[in-house]
Amino acid sequence: MGDWNTLHVFDDRRFHEETVPRLRGRKGSLEEHYTRYLRTCPRGECDLGIAEIIEISRQFSEDFTSHPGYSTDTGQGGERNFIGSQPWEYHYRRFFEFIVFAECASFYPYFRMGKLFFRGAVDVRPGATAVGGLLARVVDGYRDNPWTWDGDGIRGWLSATEAKVLNDADSIIPTESEYARYVEEFRRFLDVVTKNDLGLLSAVNLAEARLSGSPSPIDNEKLWKGVELEELMGREPPKLA
Repeated sequence: MGDWNTLHVFDDRRFHEETVPRLRGRKGSLEEHYTRYLRTCPRGECDLGIAEIIEISRQFSEDFTSHPGYSTDTGQGGERNFIGSQPWEYHYRRFFEFIVFAECASFYPYFRMGKLFFRGAVDVRPGATAVGGLLARVVDGYRDNPWTWDGDGIRGWLSATEAKVLNDADSIIPTESEYARYVEEFRRFLDVVTKNDLGLLSAVNLAEARLSGSPSPIDNEKLWKGVELEELMGREPPKLA
């Protein structure tokens, strides 16, 4: 079995104006999300309290894309040392994923990226530096990504403004002619996202049972009405017990 790479619709405005301040204890309360999150946890996977979550959240960079204690410059040994010295990291990341998909990202439907298919099928024209950099973030995430320390989780996100830059149909091209249909589907996916002033969130091997239980914070019925895309997966999410 390969990695399950997925691309989701993301409301970056809501993330920065609502979710991040809530995580840092500066706006609203985490109580409702935390209570719902506890119901999804197998034994031993929820070893953080709300006060600890807020304390840890305040350690991250302003845009929440990096943590001062972690850098890939330290190499694999440094990464292992960081993870070993931060017993909260696994538990915190699971809660972070939960609140993101509860408040500002839609788990369903997602654009199918496959194990390596997206990487091998989608390219940019020579000279399209800005588009190429954004596409690389969709595929690889942030350089010092604090959300996939063990290879699974949220890779990174693009703001609505960045998604519009990426949505340059003249720059995004298939690597081979056989991938033309897939790339056209990706362009159409981008069209819907950008016309609604939304961004993108890239992830790998997310916990479907845990994250798909939250009502979508994005109006998917309105967003995807009349849109037919073969690579848009999970238009009708499964009903959970």
